Amino acid sequence: FTVYESPGSVSRDLVDAGRFQNSVNLLKDAGVIVNCILCKDGSELSGEAAELYSEMGEACLPMATYSDVVICQGRYPTDQELVDYIAVIKEEHAKKQTEGDDRLLEVLSRKRERKG
Repeated sequence: FTVYESPGSVSRDLVDAGRFQNSVNLLKDAGVIVNCILCKDGSELSGEAAELYSEMGEACLPMATYSDVVICQGRYPTDQELVDYIAVIKEEHAKKQTEGDDRLLEVLSRKRERKG
């Protein structure tokens, strides 16, 4: 989960920028990292975010992305959006863990069959 911002986007809404930073700090304390990138000229963006920036300029900031998909633009993600995407990330991690466990069991099973 990445949030792109600029000095201009921060100063447009100091209250929401402060709320968002507090949320990011709480998540960090809980072991969840939200990448916050300060944009200077848009070169820091990629994918859909870069396309939006080339069309709209700094007006699209702040912008939140996950896996190069724009979640929100022109505002900080709400706390609910952060919670929702953390749930998605946890599900993806659990799925990868399960897939890794399944591969390990398959390899061990093959080794047993060869020995038996």
